[in-house]
Amino acid sequence: MRSRTDEGSGLVSLPGNAKFLGFINYDQYVAADTWQTVAINNTLSNDQMSFDTGANRFTAPADGLYRFGASIGWKQNGANVPTAVKAKLVLNGVSDLCAPLVAGDVADLAVDGSETALHLHVMASLAAGDTVALAQLFSGLDGYVPATVTRFWGEWVA
Repeated sequence: MRSRTDEGSGLVSLPGNAKFLGFINYDQYVAADTWQTVAINNTLSNDQMSFDTGANRFTAPADGLYRFGASIGWKQNGANVPTAVKAKLVLNGVSDLCAPLVAGDVADLAVDGSETALHLHVMASLAAGDTVALAQLFSGLDGYVPATVTRFWGEWVA
C-alpha cells in the first residue's frame, strides 16, 4: 500500500508499515524466579501480520528502526507478595533488548488481589526476521500477569 499525505496538515500516513497492538484476555500465571514470555494472545491492530499470537512475538518484516512499548503488571496470588516485579523485552528468544525494568517494594502496594503496572519504552535497530517478545519475572513468590493492564505494541519507525 502506498503512503498518503494529508494536504492540510502535511502528515504522512504509512499504512503498509509493520505495527501492532496486542493484549491478553486472561490473568496469566507466572511462577516465582523464572523469566516467562507473556502470552499476548489477541491483537487490536496487526498490520502486515507482524505479531504472531500463537508464538507471542513480533517478527520484523524488514531491516529498520522499530519502537516498542508495553504496559505490564502484577496481580497478587492470594497472600503471595514477591519482593520485586520485573519486565523486559527479549530479542530472538535469548538476548535482552532492554535492561529489565524493576518495581521493588511491592509489599507496600499489597492487599489481597492487588495489581501494579510497569511501562517499557524501547527503540531498537532490527534485521529482517528478528523477533521481540515481552517477558516477566516475579522475585521470591508467584503471581499473575493481569489482563486489565497488560498491553504490548510496536511499530516500524525508519
